[in-house]
Formats: sequence, structure tokens, C-alpha cells
Amino acid sequence: MKESTDEPATVMCVIRHGDAGAHAALPHRDRLRPLTDKGKRQSKRAGRVLARLGLSPQEIWSSKLVRAVETAGIAAKAADSLAARIETSDLAPDAAPERIVTALSGARPAAPRAKARKGRSAKVPVTDVLWVVGHEPHLSLLIGHVTGAPPRAIRLGKGAVAVVEFPGRVAADAGRMTLLLPPEALKELD
Repeated sequence: MKESTDEPATVMCVIRHGDAGAHAALPHRDRLRPLTDKGKRQSKRAGRVLARLGLSPQEIWSSKLVRAVETAGIAAKAADSLAARIETSDLAPDAAPERIVTALSGARPAAPRAKARKGRSAKVPVTDVLWVVGHEPHLSLLIGHVTGAPPRAIRLGKGAVAVVEFPGRVAADAGRMTLLLPPEALKELD
């Protein structure tokens, strides 16, 4: 990843909610669908593995749907993270990926630059880590949007994690997917 001179690099960990059973036929009921025991285990595993990989978040963004909020909370607890949590409709299953990209790139102020020591240049702050928790097909479209990959080239199974790195803030066509961990891989790493 190229180093930016203006702001820290960003790592976006994209987490699909854990297993929540069968899709509910009525949309107002589907929003309330909680994680199953399997989904809770998947969420806990994702948080532990990301923490072990050094990817504990500064912020956790999630859809407002119950299964995504639960996934975010369980993963954060498993990672021992006290990161700020933001619930947003920008991560709804049918939301345009541009909406969350705009929110992620504009919500955080640029990190302050370190002061230069006499005769030396200032160093750029360390990488920002964001977790984004949501649903398919939105997450696949989001990954495609930020990496330039064809729409739906990546498909995340329930409880899967993808890691996308940016040289600065989250932006369209600026990211590079560096890791894809389906639930089976997370289980092996746990």
C-alpha cells in the first residue's frame, strides 16, 4: 500500500452479519431477525480473529437491522474493543454503496499530523481501522465499488470477513482487497 503524506491509511474490515436463520417474508419482521447461536459464534470468532490480526477498530459502523447490530456488538466484545459504534441506514441491504463510502470518508476528521522534530519531516499517523457490518448484496457491491472490481465479483457468506486497504480515506476505486476470510477460515484461525 502506498503511504499518503496527508493522512493515515485506512483499513476497512467488511463483516457480513452472522447466521440469522431463514429470511422473513415480511420486511418489517425481517429487520428484527436476531442471530442464531451459530451466528453469535461466527460473530465472536470474527472479532477475535480480527483483533489477533491487529485489526481492532477505532469505529464500528453497522446496519440498523438487529442481526447486524448484534454482530457488531458481539464482535467488538470478543475483540475487547471500546470503539465508537455507529448504526446507519447507509448499510441497509438495498442501500447504494456510494452512501456508506460518503459517510465513511466524510465522518472522520483527518488525523492530526505529528510535529516534525528539528531537521526531520513529520510522520503520518498510524493506520485507521474501521469495521463495517452489514448484509448481502450490499457488501459485495460496496467492495466492488471501492476496489473497482466488477459488481458482485465478491460474495460474502454469513459470518465472513473481507479486508480492504486504502492509502488514505475510504474512496471509490481507491481500495485494494488484501484478505478474504470465509467462516471456515476464521474457524481455523481462531
